[in-house]
Amino acid sequence: MFAGAVEKVVGSGAEAVFFAGGGGAGTAALWRALHAADPRLLQLGSSALADEAFTSAIGPAEASTYLTTPLLAPGEYPPAAARVLADYRRRFGGQPGPHALYGFEAMSVVLEAIRQAGARGNDRQTVIDRFFQTANRDSVLGRYSMQANGETTLSRYGVDRIVNGRAVFYRSIDIR
Repeated sequence: MFAGAVEKVVGSGAEAVFFAGGGGAGTAALWRALHAADPRLLQLGSSALADEAFTSAIGPAEASTYLTTPLLAPGEYPPAAARVLADYRRRFGGQPGPHALYGFEAMSVVLEAIRQAGARGNDRQTVIDRFFQTANRDSVLGRYSMQANGETTLSRYGVDRIVNGRAVFYRSIDIR
């Protein structure tokens, strides 16, 4: 099914390939075909592939797969993150994990933008403008500012490896 694409990648002499799409059945088949054609080829993907439906379907290709993700190991966040996670466990039980930190920060930064809008806190554009003025914010994710394109200045990312069909935190990287 992917013979032409696999042949082009392997024939190019590339040492790695990066896939930025979703992790459906076709992607898993491509992943397996690339690995079968060149087991030394590093197969890199985004967090969209960190879904167990994909990771459990790639078979031996897991040995050469690395996935980038915004999620870090819990201990790699600022001390405020540990407090939020502990509060969550006390209130709701269970282990919230790093996704909870992103939800918490998304809510917190929007509430701060509303607060900064003051009497105009019910005006959508004013709140949006305040949100994009976020600068040097100390948060559970670390210090960041908002960029005009909607991205943050956070520069640490996680790298997951696939172990027994599941994405597992491997290490963090700093892209600065």
